[in-house]
Amino acid sequence: YVQQDDFYGHRPVFFNAEKGKYLFYNQKHRRWQIFVRTSWKASARLCTKRAPHLSGETWHVYNGKKFLTEPEMSTKLAPPSTAEEKCAKAADAIYVKTQWSNVTGGFMKTEKICNERPVYYDE
Repeated sequence: YVQQDDFYGHRPVFFNAEKGKYLFYNQKHRRWQIFVRTSWKASARLCTKRAPHLSGETWHVYNGKKFLTEPEMSTKLAPPSTAEEKCAKAADAIYVKTQWSNVTGGFMKTEKICNERPVYYDE
């Protein structure tokens, strides 16, 4: 699941493109849910107010008739990206425009990394 720009229940929404399902927080019922869209419905749910990877609670999966405990299902954080991976995802060029500085202009990404971030230069 990848975090989206959307929020539901005042918490971030995550999407699994391979499965076409969302992981989101149902604030009314105080639980995390998985379903094909953000909704009061769920195909799986985790009853906790905490972040799903911190809860220690057990997921329940709907089998078509009722929710059953699924002890093998868990939620974990992905390992953090390396500085190189973060820089590879950074924009190849940026444009800075400001009224408070003379730094305005276009900048291109270099191969250099400083403080785990790409270094840009102006042309």
